[in-house]
Amino acid sequence: MLSSLGSGVIVSEDGYVLTNHHVINGADEIQVALRDGRETIAEVIGTDPESDLAVLKINLDDLPVIELTDSADVAVGDVALAIGNPLASVRPSPWASLAPPGEII
Repeated sequence: MLSSLGSGVIVSEDGYVLTNHHVINGADEIQVALRDGRETIAEVIGTDPESDLAVLKINLDDLPVIELTDSADVAVGDVALAIGNPLASVRPSPWASLAPPGEII
């Protein structure tokens, strides 16, 4: 029986998924559903309750992988994806443009 829902992003072709600790905390089984209709069971690789992050592993072929970059290569105005809201930020939307320190766009 499904008891909660969450989201995550696939960060590698070999099936590593980044999600929130609070989403998977205490789960007996984690089912991952992709937009293309495929579903599989995930293995928990590790979690960090303090940062509210978790890493899962799924075993499927031809995965849609998000492109990550080095934080040194981002600039004000770039589009960013935030995973979760562990610090109860002012802006809970997962998509935002990067702003200079202290500013909210």
